[in-house]
Amino acid sequence: AAVAAGKLGDAGIQGSMAGTGLRSILGRLAEPPKMAGEALDKLKIKTRDAKGNLRQFTDILAELDKKTKKMGTAERAGLFKHIAGEEAFSALSVLVDQAGSGQLQAMIAEIKAAKGEAEKVAKTMTDNLDGDLKNLTSAYEDVGIQVFGGADSPLRDITKRVTDLISKFGQWAKKNPELV
Repeated sequence: AAVAAGKLGDAGIQGSMAGTGLRSILGRLAEPPKMAGEALDKLKIKTRDAKGNLRQFTDILAELDKKTKKMGTAERAGLFKHIAGEEAFSALSVLVDQAGSGQLQAMIAEIKAAKGEAEKVAKTMTDNLDGDLKNLTSAYEDVGIQVFGGADSPLRDITKRVTDLISKFGQWAKKNPELV
C-alpha cells in the first residue's frame, strides 16, 4: 500500500487523493459492485482466490494491464472507471501501468530488502551490553507502566510528596551554595 501510494504521488496524485483512490480500488476489487463485477467478468479476471481471499494486489494489477494493453485509451479508461469508480479510475490507470511495467513490483522488492537490511543492522547494533541494558530498561519501563500507570494509589501520593521535597531542597541548595 505504501509503495502504491508513493507511485501515485510520483504521478501527481498526492496525499488524501492517493489514499482515497487506493482505498476505493481495494474496496471495489474485494467486493465489486455490479459495474465493476461486469467489467472484471468481461476481462475474465478473478479478484479472489479459491478460499475467497483477495488475490495479491500487484497480480490483479498486472493482469489488468495484460488484458487491456491492446485496447484503445477510451475503452481502457471506461473499464477502469467501471472497476475503480469515477474518483479512482485515474489512480487505477497509474497503478496498472506501473504493475504492467514491473516498476511497482521492483519497488516493493526494494522496500522489503531494505527492511530486512535495516533489521539486520539494528540487531547487530543491539547485540552487545549496551543493547542488553537498553532492552532491560525498556522492559523495566513497561512493567512500571503496567504496575504504576493505573488508578491513583498511595504510592503515587508518596511519589508526588518526595518529588516536591526534592524540588524544594534543590531550590534551597541553589540559594545557599555555601551551606551545601
